[in-house]
Amino acid sequence: MTKLKQTNYFYSVLLLSTILVILTVISCNSETTVNTTNDNNEIYPQIPDFSLTLIDGTNITKSDLTKQQTPYFFHFFSSSCPTCKSELMELENAYDSKKYSVTVIAVNINPMVSNDHLKTFKKNLELTYNIAEFNSDLMTQLNITERSTKIAVDTSGNIIYRDSFGRGNYTQWIELFEKLDTSNS
Repeated sequence: MTKLKQTNYFYSVLLLSTILVILTVISCNSETTVNTTNDNNEIYPQIPDFSLTLIDGTNITKSDLTKQQTPYFFHFFSSSCPTCKSELMELENAYDSKKYSVTVIAVNINPMVSNDHLKTFKKNLELTYNIAEFNSDLMTQLNITERSTKIAVDTSGNIIYRDSFGRGNYTQWIELFEKLDTSNS
């Protein structure tokens, strides 16, 4: 590689890194909320078909969860976002796989983060629920535009809860898990 190409490559990487940092700051300071119902009090539509790869290499699809009649909760996060990290730890405290039949999946939204980094992140936070690798298709289909977006889906595949950055807490998630668990009965 010539010196000029190396310099151009360096500046391209620097520019991309700067853009990612700016997006992280903007996203971590955003406070938008999406209601779970429309004006007629109807729930969101069905979640689209999806296939996620978990950090252990397992694939999970909408079909898998529908066949199991399992409600699920997604938390779209970035490991570099302090608010996301705090929410994931609070979610861990609320989540008890023995008490609730809800499948919790934290979904990485940063395509630059490696699987090994996600494994270390999960271990360091002592998370017991699954973490999925970046999936641009699902993010596009669900219009995920910021970190810390949370989505809950009932056993029929209906999105019954959607919230975003800095919203939701231990008490709300317990209530949501109980509601999802009841919908499973």
